[in-house]
Amino acid sequence: MDRKISFGQYRAIDLSILTALMVFSELLIFVAVKKWFGSQLYSVSPQGGLIALVMMRWGAWAAVPAFIGGALYSVLYGSGLNHFLIYAIGNLLSLGMLLMLSKCGKEKVRENVTLSVVFGLGVQVLMELGRGLVSLLLGYTISQAFGFIASDALSIIFTLVIIWIVRQIDGLFEDQKHYLLRLQEQEKEGGEQP
Repeated sequence: MDRKISFGQYRAIDLSILTALMVFSELLIFVAVKKWFGSQLYSVSPQGGLIALVMMRWGAWAAVPAFIGGALYSVLYGSGLNHFLIYAIGNLLSLGMLLMLSKCGKEKVRENVTLSVVFGLGVQVLMELGRGLVSLLLGYTISQAFGFIASDALSIIFTLVIIWIVRQIDGLFEDQKHYLLRLQEQEKEGGEQP
């Protein structure tokens, strides 16, 4: 029986897998930090890189892992409703990089190393700025808001590594509609040859 899934089912499965990967990675890092690096002032998170990946693949659907990642981060490292709002809502500012994808085109960003790096950095920086802005709206001081940004600055390196890795794998750092159409074309071309 040749059962095919719909595009919506494919997207739901893909989003679930990538979000689960982010959650698993975040939990693994949390355990490592608590066990070996408990006194560190800085943290590292895979969220920026994975949000950038989902944004490239699915556009605005990146809001799902952005919100879930921020919520999880606040539960693991924060305390209370304010931290939840700062991380879960602040992460959503990263969706501002959809403007870059719209203006430049996903294909151009995917193919150009410099644009890919700028895109990944933009996702991470906007995520950090979002957290800072939400903290200011909640009444935190500028230095406290800066603390929300600076404490996660090492994640920029993590984001760049993730972008570098996913760019190397065919179809991973690519709009999935484009990718599936490209595969379909390749199958047609391959099927027509003797």
